[in-house]
Formats: sequence, structure tokens, C-alpha cells
Amino acid sequence: MSGAGRGGGPLGGMTVVVTRSRDDAGPLVAGIEAMGGEALVCPAVRIELEDAEALAGAVGDLARFDWIAFTSANAVRSAAPLLERTRFSGKMAVIGNATAAALRRLGYKEHLVSPDSTGASLASMLGSMVVAGERVLVPQSDIADGSLGVALEGAGADVCSVVSYRTRPGRREDAAALLARLDVRIPDAALFASPSAVRGLRAMLAAGEFGKLMRSTMIVSIGPTTSAQVAALGYAVAREARPHTSEGLLDALAALAGGRES
Repeated sequence: MSGAGRGGGPLGGMTVVVTRSRDDAGPLVAGIEAMGGEALVCPAVRIELEDAEALAGAVGDLARFDWIAFTSANAVRSAAPLLERTRFSGKMAVIGNATAAALRRLGYKEHLVSPDSTGASLASMLGSMVVAGERVLVPQSDIADGSLGVALEGAGADVCSVVSYRTRPGRREDAAALLARLDVRIPDAALFASPSAVRGLRAMLAAGEFGKLMRSTMIVSIGPTTSAQVAALGYAVAREARPHTSEGLLDALAALAGGRES
């Protein structure tokens, strides 16, 4: 759990649940605290990277690819052993600024970055740029829906999609701070940046605990697929981020706190 907010600013006095993994929660926590709120970190997903040698065997020679398309910072982290072993000279496309930042930490520069954190956005932009016959590597989670690869193949690309990491629900012990708070006061808001975070939190908590939170807190979703997952479980999203980014999540949260439209 992060320290309590300072009380001033648009989120003064508010407690906000951040369900991103520990590796990715930092920017949201910093943004919440900068606006005077308290961030309660409850990582609803865990990332398990594939074995580097197995991944290298599945991918083969990086030089055969014209593009690598990264759909998350986790995809970048999972491919790090490949990118550090062999310098990739092709082009790279990423979803959102957080993924671009992860790539830059490895010493690479993105050639294309989608304006928001949705696969549809990246598919649209990259699909319009890829040349028929170009080879595109897509490292992805085991729960990826495959829509990016399908869209790129529709644009004429030769796509190689590989599972480079696995997305697992968080552990119940990681929800200790949230559970302690639920016994005292329901947090004011909860941020969800992926459908897997919604499912992960449900898996971490008992049914009554999950329902108690979701019925009583303001739910802020990063985008349409995450909102659809919330709705599928029978709960209402108070605000959807626009743009569909971490910054958009914070803006939506501030708008809710101020009782105004974003």
C-alpha cells in the first residue's frame, strides 16, 4: 500500500485501488498522490515470463522480421533477452507511451506508437503502414485474443505470434491491504487497466468481498474491452478513460472526483 494522500488537490481525502501489477502501478500511484489521494495497490495480475531459451527457439532468427509489434510493457520485458542477445535492426510498433518507455530502457526506439492503449488502435495504424509480405513478430500473453495478428494478416503481413509471457491472477496475500480497508471503509474508486485485472481481482477475493467493493466504489476503466468485462460480471463503470491510457485513467478519476464531465 502506498502512503496516504496529502489531502489537497482534486483527489483530496480519496482512497483509490490500483489493480495493475507491481511493475506497472508506479505511474498511477504517482499521479494519484500528486492529486492528493491515497493509492491502495492491489496487483490483480501476475506476469510469468516464458523461458528465454524456449522463446528464442520459437522465434528463431530476429533478422528475418521486418517489424516487432509490442502490445504492452510486459511484452517488451518478455522479449528483452532476445533483444539484448541480438540487436534488432527492423522497425518496432508499440501500444501507448508506457510500452514505448519500456522499449527505450532496452536501448531501442519505437517507429510507431498508437495514441491509446488498445490493440485496435495499434492494428489500425500498423495495418496501414505494413507492406504486403513483410514479416511481423508479435510477442504476446497467453490470453491475448489474437485480433492484432488477424488484422495484420488482413493487411497482407506474414505474422508470427508467440506466447512470450503468461498472465495469472494476483495472490490473495497481495490483497491484504485492500481487505483490511474493506472492513473499515470502502475505497472511493478502483482503477482497471485490462480485462485480466478485473478477472484477477475477482479470483483473489471471495465473492462477497468482490461484490462489496464493486457495488460501492466508483469503477474507472481504461477502455471498452475492460468496461465490457466489468459489465459482464454485472457491475457498472462510472467512467471510461479517454484517451485509453494511464493518463486518461487519471483524468477520468479527477473528473469523477470533481463531479464534472471529462
